[in-house]
Amino acid sequence: MFRRDSHPRVFGTELHLVPHIGIAKIDAMATALEDVDRALDDKGFFNIQDAAMGGRMLAIESQQSFLSELQLTGDTVSRIESVIRNSFHRYGGCTLGHAMIHGSSPDHIICFRKDRDRRSILVLVWPPGSQAKFWVGSHKLDLPVKRGPEYHLHFSREHLENAACVEEQIFFPNGGLTVLDARLGHEKYTGDPFTLEFATNDVVAEWTPMYFPKMQDLEGKIAEMQNESRNKDTRISFNYCLVSIEDFKEMRTRVKPIVDKARP
Repeated sequence: MFRRDSHPRVFGTELHLVPHIGIAKIDAMATALEDVDRALDDKGFFNIQDAAMGGRMLAIESQQSFLSELQLTGDTVSRIESVIRNSFHRYGGCTLGHAMIHGSSPDHIICFRKDRDRRSILVLVWPPGSQAKFWVGSHKLDLPVKRGPEYHLHFSREHLENAACVEEQIFFPNGGLTVLDARLGHEKYTGDPFTLEFATNDVVAEWTPMYFPKMQDLEGKIAEMQNESRNKDTRISFNYCLVSIEDFKEMRTRVKPIVDKARP
């Protein structure tokens, strides 16, 4: 099964592949990196309507395969690789420390971090028909938050409105991507996005690793994805731990979430 909020950091348990679908990089679009970076600074997020990624989400949902989810992770990294590198260039690199399906949460305004500057970004891959709201500029505000039952942080709508924050509603009829500052308040109304969180290496060092089953093909795939960035100025690493297939499947049955050791 896909991972949900109640079972963070454990991928699906089925261990078969679905056919790979080629995904174009964001560089092939008419979108300039400066525009993306400006949007992340000013608004806190950037959206891409993308039917190809929406189709990948539909395929993954029907297969519920761990390796297919890993393929989607690789496709997503490839799709927005230049954005990730540009965001973390001044830090010399970043680490993927979070990859899971998040269920929709209407009327819950959440964020993932509260830092002075942007040290983490989220990439949400939306299935067709998804709808979300983003509170423009909330990543810049020092507003009180409450820790949720998992590891989200929750904003008060009243606090955001009093700070003159405006919500922007986005609809993804055919699926798409959102790149956002992890400090930004957002609501997922419909659709369960596949969520990747990239952060500076020192931040991710405090997190519980993602758990992957110990399989030869899997280790090779992860090594391949990491090696692709080894010789580049801004390296993208993975924070993961290999466990036996038996332990991996047992983790999926746990009721208590595996919570990060430190989530500010």
